[in-house]
Parts: sequence; C-alpha cells; structure tokens
Amino acid sequence: MQSRLTDKDQDGMAKSWSWRLQAACRSEDTSLFFPADGERPGAKARREAKAKLICAACPVAAECAAYALGTHERWGVWGGLSQEEREAVWQRQEPRLALVDTFTVQAVGL
Repeated sequence: MQSRLTDKDQDGMAKSWSWRLQAACRSEDTSLFFPADGERPGAKARREAKAKLICAACPVAAECAAYALGTHERWGVWGGLSQEEREAVWQRQEPRLALVDTFTVQAVGL
C-alpha cells in the first residue's frame, strides 16, 4: 500500500526546494561544481575557486550549504563549500558554521 502525499506535504516539499530556482548556478555548466573522474589536484582547486566565486554572489548560498550539510551531500561545491569543507563540519563540528535546521546555516563569529 502506497501512501499519498497530501497538499500540505506537497506545499512543504515545494517550499523546501524553491530556493533552487533562485540559485546563481542554475545557468552554469554543472561540471564547474562537480569533479571529473581522475581530476588532478591543481585542476580541482581552479574549478572549485571558480565555482565558489559564483556561490559568493548567490542569493541562496546559505540555503544551498544548509541543504548539502543536512543531506550529507558528498560531491561537489554547494553553497560555497567544497566536499572537504563539508566533511570538516560533519566530523569536527567546525566552530564557524552551525547547522540551525535543514535549510538554514547560521554563520558564527564571521
């Protein structure tokens, strides 16, 4: 027996994903944000720096970072955070970032 989503559930899901419609990366090539197989360290650093420039000007970067942190997104640059930076948050509870809820990141001490 499958459960059906109510209108309230669908509205909540739409709101939780609606931030993506405002993302600065929407019109960019996704290869800028995600690593290619066998990517060399220098190429990775250059690609991530370019992606982070786009994230820095994005109106929904905080929501994006919170989404990636909350869902344990393993790959790519999300909200200006690389996979290594997100792993640091998860593993050490990095003091500069505190997850407030699934969709909001509060910058602490910046």
